[in-house]
Amino acid sequence: MKSCSGTMRRFLTDAGYLRPSPAVDGLLTPAQAAAAAWCSWMRDERGLSEKTIAARRRYATGLLDVITADDGDLDWDRLDAAVVNGYVAEHQDS
Repeated sequence: MKSCSGTMRRFLTDAGYLRPSPAVDGLLTPAQAAAAAWCSWMRDERGLSEKTIAARRRYATGLLDVITADDGDLDWDRLDAAVVNGYVAEHQDS
């Protein structure tokens, strides 16, 4: 099965559901920028509480660590069903 997460992310960004990762002159890693953009989306578009956002962010940042390449960039092509399922199985009690 070919991963389509990169395509999906671009689609969601272009459609306005995800914000592009902000260019912050190196102050944030790509994973931090993606997490911040996702948290802003949850807050602004979904109206979620800060408590809910914090819980989801903790979980998601671990998953972002899994798809972070050696150079620090996010490798969205690594994010497929097997990776997500494995991460969820490992962290189900977290």
